[in-house]
Amino acid sequence: MASIEVPVGRAGSGPWWWPTRELTAYPGRRARLGYQGLTALVTVTLYYLVGCGASVVILQMADLHISFHFLLWTAAAGNLVGVAGAWFAGLTDRIGRVWTVMVGLTLGSLLTLFAIPNSPNRWVFAALTLFHGTLEGVVLVATPALMRDFSPQASRGRAMGFWTLGPVAGALITSAVGSLTIHGTPVAAFWGHEYVIAGAAGLAVSVLAFFFLKELSPQLRDQLLVSDADRGLAQIEAENTDVDAAVRNQWQQMIRSDILISGFAVSFLLVAFYSAIAVGTISFVVVFGFDLHHANMLGDWMWAANAVAVLSVGLLSDRLGVRKPFMAAGAVITAVGLVVYLEHFGHPTTFASTALMASTITFGLGISFTPWLTNFTETVEAHNPALAATGLAVWGLTLRVVTFIALGLLPVVVSSMTPLVDFVVGTTPYTNDLVFAADHPALIAAVENPANAVQLAALAALARDHPAQMAQIEANSTYLSTLAEYAPVVQAVAANPAVFTGLAANPTDPATDAAAVAALGGGSLGAQRLATLIAHSSQIVPALVWAQAHPDAIALAQAHSPTLLWAQRNSALVALASRYSAQLTALRSLPSGVATYANANAGVASVARQRIPTQLRNWYWICLGGPIIFLLSIPLLRGRWSPRRARADLTAHRVAVDQRLAALPHQ
Repeated sequence: MASIEVPVGRAGSGPWWWPTRELTAYPGRRARLGYQGLTALVTVTLYYLVGCGASVVILQMADLHISFHFLLWTAAAGNLVGVAGAWFAGLTDRIGRVWTVMVGLTLGSLLTLFAIPNSPNRWVFAALTLFHGTLEGVVLVATPALMRDFSPQASRGRAMGFWTLGPVAGALITSAVGSLTIHGTPVAAFWGHEYVIAGAAGLAVSVLAFFFLKELSPQLRDQLLVSDADRGLAQIEAENTDVDAAVRNQWQQMIRSDILISGFAVSFLLVAFYSAIAVGTISFVVVFGFDLHHANMLGDWMWAANAVAVLSVGLLSDRLGVRKPFMAAGAVITAVGLVVYLEHFGHPTTFASTALMASTITFGLGISFTPWLTNFTETVEAHNPALAATGLAVWGLTLRVVTFIALGLLPVVVSSMTPLVDFVVGTTPYTNDLVFAADHPALIAAVENPANAVQLAALAALARDHPAQMAQIEANSTYLSTLAEYAPVVQAVAANPAVFTGLAANPTDPATDAAAVAALGGGSLGAQRLATLIAHSSQIVPALVWAQAHPDAIALAQAHSPTLLWAQRNSALVALASRYSAQLTALRSLPSGVATYANANAGVASVARQRIPTQLRNWYWICLGGPIIFLLSIPLLRGRWSPRRARADLTAHRVAVDQRLAALPHQ
């Protein structure tokens, strides 16, 4: 049935440059997609603002003298104050959503652009971060409420999939901007640079939202739409909607067992998600032995898998008309992925296998969360469609409480993380050099041995002063070994070229044979050397030809034969010293203060590195309880398990809508 466009509520008025905010008719599909896309962009931007410091957190901690424990508790406290933000966002059922979103995004952008990067100390930084957490708590609730307003239930999975991209896309943008703007070894104060970029981007999106983001009038957003076919009836019924009565006692209406328990259950499930953000990189480096570059690449695979999951499952759940099977499947995938991941702790794995294990966990989380969020809003609507934001605020409150507890417990369970991260911060920007030294103690001891140090320095001087000759010597070490091994024979051949040319032309002539024996020393010694020459001519002749072609290299080798002989005998050490020459040079130039700090704290950091794998394993076993609790909570939500029954429900609903429209006086 075609929709009936009925103006509802007030359109608002103002100067020509002041955009009309409320929509007095339910928009068509194309317009709704535009509003959903802009809401998704706001969500991505918000999470970018919240997480932009991740790429420079080490510099930030070093510059403001923040310990890891302080940083983690600040993050935990930010979630706690976010409870207030989530509670306030619940009021958008009364005061509207768009202004709340725009004010929150604009204030967050200004904080990120001007205030946070100019924090004079850690206490000011913590206070600003807490205020930022409050704003994030507001937008976390208001933006999915906007998504709900512009998406009938039949197509809501796709909309919520786009909204769920916010945290993942924010993390990917942070990583991408960091890789493009951070070069070399920046000074500690550079961390504010990333906040400035994020704040400027946030303000740009705020301008877009100001001019183009709109919302339904209160009467329209209080209606329940199952599909596009409900638009006409919703707009007609909105004329007689008493908004004040619909939102009266809003919290009492939403404090329901299905809403509360489901909110806590999904929050427990998401502990694994927040753990991947907090300790995922450390796990890859410390437990599985990857360097930082490959650890970040593993993170890219994880979040890419999550992004694919949240988008694809939203579309698929809309197509089949059910949410619960996907929620259950995602929880099972997450649980299995966690168990497999835990079973590989302490065992060597390839990059590909580790990426597969970690991505399985995040893929399962995405498969679970998008249909859950969709189904949760449908359950809230079953109680009262006018209180969508209030219901989402209940979830926002539970999520903040659970995340606060989890972040508070994390440094207790993984207690070794604090001294290790503090060691990294205390040695910034020399951490990589010190970690290299800790990982290569035998090499450091060998190159610092006085005898080896002298010879390595001599080799380095030869390479610097005679690069062409040393390149020839290094490339033809086999020839040099042959020349040294058969030196008397080589010298005789070089001194008597005519004799040995004649021997090569007439090897059976007794006269040339006698001349060669004489040239090689005569008697039995000459005969023995001739036999050696004949037996090893395939080695001696090419070496001699090379020596005649490179007299400068031969002269250099003869002048520095002790050093080159030492290099030949210690080829493994020479190769390692050459491979890690940059790191070894950097270690020699460490400032005395850094070296003193490293020597004083390296033992504690080393013990922490040994203990972290076991502690992380224990933490992830705790996280395994999340998908189990989530699975048990699924039956509490509204909706079908069977696509066939879901289609039957939708057909019955459409018949009922047609009957109600037919019964209206003006139809």
